[in-house]
Amino acid sequence: MTTLQFPGAGGRSVPAELVLHPEPGAPVVVLVHGGGWRLGSRTDYAGWATALGGAGFATLSIDYTLAAPGAPSWPAALDDVAGAFRFVRSHGRELGVDGDRIGVLATSAGAHLSATAVLSADSGVAAAVLVNGVYDLRAQHDASVARGGPNAVDGLIGASPQDAPAIYAAASPTALAATTDRAAAVTWTLVYGERDPVVPPDQSQAFAAVLRDRGADVRIVPVPEQTHHWNTTTPVDAGTNLAIRDVVVDRLGRALGRHPG
Repeated sequence: MTTLQFPGAGGRSVPAELVLHPEPGAPVVVLVHGGGWRLGSRTDYAGWATALGGAGFATLSIDYTLAAPGAPSWPAALDDVAGAFRFVRSHGRELGVDGDRIGVLATSAGAHLSATAVLSADSGVAAAVLVNGVYDLRAQHDASVARGGPNAVDGLIGASPQDAPAIYAAASPTALAATTDRAAAVTWTLVYGERDPVVPPDQSQAFAAVLRDRGADVRIVPVPEQTHHWNTTTPVDAGTNLAIRDVVVDRLGRALGRHPG
């Protein structure tokens, strides 16, 4: 594993962990943690980095700008994630990976940022595996209000949907997918817990429907009896992560290929 930095929002240096395949030129999967846009780090996906390395991929697990009280992280968090994709694409050869074969595995807030980055610009990402993601910010904001307690979406944007409707639309993958041909260029895998109390399952279902309407290759993977916090907090070789691991590897491999050896 190599610790490095890549240029993110405003040119700031963003830390990342690169895990190479033993043979150079492997496809690379960018790993983007969750945490409600305010918590988490690049180390959260360490288990998946090991698992994907054994399946023929290199990985780049990244940090990104986190929100804090009075300091929303939009659009800096998005710019950091987009910067990671650009970095891999531009520097693949010197990193020892194939910068033309990029995928992403991300959960929750990380899934939201990754999907938004992929749909907002030419990212080079060919496969996205997104777990318990937020794809409609207004709907998630309203669900959080109904549930009570802190509203993570407010923390990200720094405003309500009523005060910043254009920002909410530009930050919502479901809305973006309906207006761009980029959706059809990506192999999408949307995983969600059927009993998720944090991000309603219909976030993934509605996003999948729009992606299909745009001609994208989409597979949804509902996980019975599962909730929200498991993709980066439980072992990869047991439980729900083990149950989805073959699907994750297969979908990434179909789009990116897998390095032999």
